[in-house]
Amino acid sequence: MGGVHVPFAIYLPYLLLTLVIEGPLVLGLLVRRCGWQRSLLVALLASLLTHPLLWFVWSRVVSPRAHYSAYVASGEGLVWLIEAGVFFFLALWPTADRARSRTNRPARLAGIALGVSLAANLASWATGALLHELGLLRPLVMTAARGIDAVLAWPQ
Repeated sequence: MGGVHVPFAIYLPYLLLTLVIEGPLVLGLLVRRCGWQRSLLVALLASLLTHPLLWFVWSRVVSPRAHYSAYVASGEGLVWLIEAGVFFFLALWPTADRARSRTNRPARLAGIALGVSLAANLASWATGALLHELGLLRPLVMTAARGIDAVLAWPQ
């Protein structure tokens, strides 16, 4: 089963929009537990891992053209869990007290990771859906794509 071909100049604005929406949100939700540097790093890492996975790998498993709702629901669910794992293992777990205080029990930290991931992904998806409904998403992406193409075509 073939995936959907997306030129880099079209894909990049979607990735950047995701990073701009999810990055500050994850940073804000995790900063008190693990500092701004680790929070920012895991926010970027999670999106840079899962965004291409959703677009280029998951689209080969569930065709967005044939089954868009199934693609979005299953893909976003997969992204939610993977990003929660990134937040748990790279942000929350390493900073937990060795004594495992009441607020740092693994189950509580896992719940926080799942909540942060859910909030970030819902915000990102809802923003994209709203921009699409307002007729702004495609013009925004295409304008950015033309700029990216121009930069990439700049004489070497």
